[in-house]
Amino acid sequence: MNYKEFIQTFVDDVKNSDLLSSASIFLFRKDGILLFHRVQAKQKISAGNITSVGALMSGVWQASQALIGLLPQASLSNQEFRLAFDTSETGFYLLPMKTKALGEVYLGAVYLGELNPALVKSKFRTFAGRLVEALSDDWGTLELEKTQKLQEEDKLLFQNITDKEIDKLFEGARI
Repeated sequence: MNYKEFIQTFVDDVKNSDLLSSASIFLFRKDGILLFHRVQAKQKISAGNITSVGALMSGVWQASQALIGLLPQASLSNQEFRLAFDTSETGFYLLPMKTKALGEVYLGAVYLGELNPALVKSKFRTFAGRLVEALSDDWGTLELEKTQKLQEEDKLLFQNITDKEIDKLFEGARI
């Protein structure tokens, strides 16, 4: 199972279904590459714009980090920042996540027409914590072991092959 399938299964199984029914979620790397998304139909984000969301959210995050870095008392490493840009009912929310399986990634939520955005943000932080746990070293270790096993099997496939066996494989393909 690759990470997209794993995250999709996690999202489908998550108990915060009311959060996921009202907010679109995006998981992306620092360079803006979108790793996973789930867009709510009511938000009408076009397929062409979905990949732009990761890049734009990443850019906003990096600009915010640069801005806070200008403050002499601010220390980016000691605090867990989060970023919100919203009105009383619509906006987006970004959280950094450090996972063993995917490294440093960012989780974003876009919500529209919410009665209580603070509740959405609270549930989203809970969801992010559960996702970090799900992407713990157990999953990463299982994937790594699976990859290593496949690599070992590939090595064994051609380890003891003779010239005669190779000739037999290609005897029908002679020119």
